[in-house]
Amino acid sequence: MEDGAKLPARLEATYAWLCQAQDAGTDDGVCGIFDLWSGTWSESYPETTGYIIPTLLALANAREEEEPRRRALRMADWSCEQQMEDGAVLSGLLGMQRGPAVFNTGQVVFGWVSAFQQSGERRYALAARRGCEWLLANQSPDGAWRANLSVMTSAPVFAYNVRCAWALIYAGEVLEEPLFAAAAQRAEPPLERLRELLHAWLEHIAAHLDHMRVFQQERHVIEREPRWGDIRAKRLQFERILDGLLAQCEQDGSLTVDDRRLALLALLGMVNYTSTWYRGGGRLRPRQIADGYHDMLVSAYRPRGESR
Repeated sequence: MEDGAKLPARLEATYAWLCQAQDAGTDDGVCGIFDLWSGTWSESYPETTGYIIPTLLALANAREEEEPRRRALRMADWSCEQQMEDGAVLSGLLGMQRGPAVFNTGQVVFGWVSAFQQSGERRYALAARRGCEWLLANQSPDGAWRANLSVMTSAPVFAYNVRCAWALIYAGEVLEEPLFAAAAQRAEPPLERLRELLHAWLEHIAAHLDHMRVFQQERHVIEREPRWGDIRAKRLQFERILDGLLAQCEQDGSLTVDDRRLALLALLGMVNYTSTWYRGGGRLRPRQIADGYHDMLVSAYRPRGESR
């Protein structure tokens, strides 16, 4: 094992090289390639710039230095400027054939979320949210990504895109969006994904109990506000995801649901009513409540022929 005394020097050399890669270009991104034969740098690379951002922010925190933080936020600003209109991140280096890439989008989400955590600037949260929503829109029902992988490849699927699921979980936790975390779990059987969604849903209710109670009491007033349309649209989006999970449970035979709409409304009512009686110091924790709701649903809609 290398002598630990040498690590600070190696860390400094690596950081200096990353700084050089940023300074060599004409923008605030990080150049993707250094050509040893010609001694020249390439154009900036959105993908690698994205995950260099949290690296430099971690360095800034560890060494209590401002310069790595400034550099990281410059990269984050540049990445926002490069984001495509639909929320995706570009394939390849700047100047190459223009097109979206799943993996690149996931890696830049890491950068935006970490920049938001460090700075509190909402533009980074917005960029990350748009990137995650694009990932959800391009995800196959089984959890894989098969569309818009990259203009640089013709392969049908890549295992390494699972790192995009990690980005979705990270974004879901920081941006408090359970839909992102639920999407990251899609490779699991639908009944288990439903359980994970209930876990995230109940944790969200417990963390925002006062907000939930005010909403329940004042909804009749809120519905007259201009922003109600946006709120309602997000609620409907969540309901579609929940309904989709119930449909997948039907399709794989784990549940038999005679009236899926009734089951959906019952689940929505049961979970959303939790805020009226839940107490933080009570007998049940949020995950236990979620498991209880899940077990009740399974018991009610167990496939025919199985004992209830």
